[in-house]
Amino acid sequence: MKRHFLFEAGGLTEGNGGGAPAGVPVKNQLIGQVSQEQIADWKKAYPLGVYKITVGGHVAYMRMPGFDEMNYGYSKGDQDAIVDMWRAFAEITKLGGSDLVFTNPTLFAGAMKIIQKKVDGTKAKVEDL
Repeated sequence: MKRHFLFEAGGLTEGNGGGAPAGVPVKNQLIGQVSQEQIADWKKAYPLGVYKITVGGHVAYMRMPGFDEMNYGYSKGDQDAIVDMWRAFAEITKLGGSDLVFTNPTLFAGAMKIIQKKVDGTKAKVEDL
């Protein structure tokens, strides 16, 4: 699968299919942002869903976990190292974007809350009969 990252060592660039030539910085673009074409490809490849996390000027793209990913992520759960469980979920469902979202503790703390909500899935109701 082809990935279209718009972040290079020299800064943000338009990359594929935009107004600026490759290598020219683009204002108001998040670090790690990918093309709409790449997002469309991910949506086709991952029918459970694709979402993005935006935190501190960075963006990361994730896919919804299936049963295998949920088993793996929850198997890493430990009361003494609960963050490791959410890092495991991030590791196996990350599609692209800025690596700093997952390696910077401050950025990951914000991203972790989103990952938790997504792993929780659809809200369900219970009703006694």
